[in-house]
Amino acid sequence: MRPILLNPNRPFRDLSTGNRRKVGLVLAFMNEPELLILDEPTSGLDPVLQEEFRDLLDERKRSGASIWMSSHV
Repeated sequence: MRPILLNPNRPFRDLSTGNRRKVGLVLAFMNEPELLILDEPTSGLDPVLQEEFRDLLDERKRSGASIWMSSHV
């Protein structure tokens, strides 16, 4: 997965919706949880990052994590 570049000095409230979603995904995955509950996790992400997110989900599934995800496809 490519690095997520954000200005660390910028307050969270000043980030765009897409960047807030990125921060949320980083927080959700950073401790490699055994259970992920995700509500439309790709909403607001660009197509490239959506694909990388799917790859990350596949990696977590292969490691034995359970994933519950809502999506309005």
